[in-house]
Amino acid sequence: MIKQTFLNLPEDKREKILSAARNELTRVPFYDARIATIVREAGIPRGSFYQYFDSLNDVFVAVLRDIEKKKLKNFVQFLTESQGDLFEAAIKMFDSEFDYLTNNKPGHLIQNIFNIAKIDGGPSIGPNNPGFEEVFALIKTESLNLKGHNDLFSLLMLFFFTIGENIRLSILNEHSKHDAQRCFLTQINFVKYGAKKK
Repeated sequence: MIKQTFLNLPEDKREKILSAARNELTRVPFYDARIATIVREAGIPRGSFYQYFDSLNDVFVAVLRDIEKKKLKNFVQFLTESQGDLFEAAIKMFDSEFDYLTNNKPGHLIQNIFNIAKIDGGPSIGPNNPGFEEVFALIKTESLNLKGHNDLFSLLMLFFFTIGENIRLSILNEHSKHDAQRCFLTQINFVKYGAKKK
């Protein structure tokens, strides 16, 4: 469990702990990560760690949620730039994520994020999340065949998963950005135009 004492910390101290945990997730596979490395880099006593989290898994769930929150913030920016066009914003998101991860040597981070998501039970962002409401308000929905928030949430999760999976496989298989983007565009065009002949 992520404890309230961690959530009550000043933002700079929270970010220092999350940064140390992110670095550990980049450095080693998930099951080789160590609390000792995180507390040393964060500059906190080991005892303080247990005031903030019940276990190592919990700090990594906090990292995952922080990444989700930042991705959602970026997506709001891309939607604004795209004037509410969901498909254009998804392409911008793909380009941004691909460039960030290939330029910042993700090491084990991508695979570890997938492992954490399995433990955490999936994304913490949902149709009733306040951040999602901001996204929903920006998307031009009149041209989309959707019945409400839950449909839009499902579509967004499909896009986010497709972005993440394409980038993960591209980095693991050392594909070029061009090849990864072509695959991604093919997939979202199936969503946009449908695969069934009319």
